Amino acid sequence: MARRCRTRASNEEDNKQADTLAKLASTLSMADKETRIPISKSWVIPPIFSDHEDDMFQEEENHITEGLDVVGPLTKSSGGHLYILAATDYFSKWDEAVPLKKVKKENVTNFMLTHIIYHYGVARYTITDNGKPFCNNLIDKLCQKFGFKQRNSSIYYVAANGLAKAFNKTLCNLLKKMVAKSKRDWHERIGEALWAYRTTVRTPTQATPYALVYGVEAVLPLEQQIPSLRIVIKKDLPRKKMLKYDLKY
Repeated sequence: MARRCRTRASNEEDNKQADTLAKLASTLSMADKETRIPISKSWVIPPIFSDHEDDMFQEEENHITEGLDVVGPLTKSSGGHLYILAATDYFSKWDEAVPLKKVKKENVTNFMLTHIIYHYGVARYTITDNGKPFCNNLIDKLCQKFGFKQRNSSIYYVAANGLAKAFNKTLCNLLKKMVAKSKRDWHERIGEALWAYRTTVRTPTQATPYALVYGVEAVLPLEQQIPSLRIVIKKDLPRKKMLKYDLKY
């Protein structure tokens, strides 16, 4: 009996929906007449995202974090540098680094301006340790001016800035493989080391930092010397040259 009642109610609902669709079809052919069509709320498909969810996605989009850290003191370079100041973006894993003779608050402020803010925009959060170069009035003024917040990792919980620490270790390992026997030219090899890091696929993102920042993969110098299929297609080489490089046409 209960099943019969549910079936009857379902049929009545279907009939109402069919009548409404019929009225809607006739209305489209009689645009000069005003017709009101009752619509059941159960027939209306709710929006996939609510206004609150839109705000949530916007919040996530703006949630960009940069980790800053200092490496050193290192072997004194031929230019008199002892330290490396580095920054890593927590999402793309993009990195920036410069050699320093001394770690001063002026150097850190200038680095944040020229290498981060003026190039890639303002991060929502910046994570640093509690050292004086990072915790001072200049950095406070910079935070107020550009509207980002600074978070400090505790000496008891260094892992709070773990990504920056991990990048520093990787950067040092790359430099060890690139420097001369004297090891005093490391300040000249930082750009080369950064390039290698930026064009290597990172495990967490399964993409290169370069691709995540610029939207395309970087053209490697080796690809210009021995053209890859990607370069050949871009340059639209003739068939003979494509066969010369043993590429599929």
